[in-house]
Amino acid sequence: MSIWGKSRPNQWFESYCTNCDEAAQNFKNVSLLANILIRSSQIQFNIPSFDICWGEPCRFLAALAEITTPNLIVDIGTSCGGSAKAFLDFSPKKANVVTFDVMPWNTYTETYLKETDFFSGRLIQHVEDLSCTPVFEKHQNLLALADLIYCDAPKDGVFEYTFLDKLSKVKMNNKQRYLVLDDIRFKNMAALWRDIASPKFDATSFGHWSGTGLVDISEGLKLKV
Repeated sequence: MSIWGKSRPNQWFESYCTNCDEAAQNFKNVSLLANILIRSSQIQFNIPSFDICWGEPCRFLAALAEITTPNLIVDIGTSCGGSAKAFLDFSPKKANVVTFDVMPWNTYTETYLKETDFFSGRLIQHVEDLSCTPVFEKHQNLLALADLIYCDAPKDGVFEYTFLDKLSKVKMNNKQRYLVLDDIRFKNMAALWRDIASPKFDATSFGHWSGTGLVDISEGLKLKV
């Protein structure tokens, strides 16, 4: 008997494709992915922990910022400042990096940021929770203007779902714009990644070991109904 049982292989394949994630199939900017892959392998940091070729997100983020040349980057989840530092060093010198966290960057025991990183005015931190409606409404125009949004929030099963729901309701002009989600392979992030209807690509193989998702939100973020 066939390993497929009574059904033919092409029937199984047709059923599989019908249930596939259409948004993942709709990501068309293959050249961007190829360029990120190449550039990621070339980038050198002065920070040893960043110099792991694959498995850490900062190499991917630095390459993405360098290639897409954003004017405004929103970094959600400052923590010890690794992503903010990568964006600051590898985005165009005219680019601004606005980062959010519920704790100031300098309260972390270890941080990649220094006071001097803020002197130019290119880097700004807001100590606020973007999942709170009043805070989100206060900054929604900033999010609408962003060319690149990176979300590395608590993965508590609440923040990311709330934030993306709010972001999907923001009216955005049509322009090149990307959203990067960290840790999409976490169990409580799987449904969120699946619910994104905008063109997307699972870049885990050359991003973060725990999952890196790249979403094209040039026409705004779309979620499945």
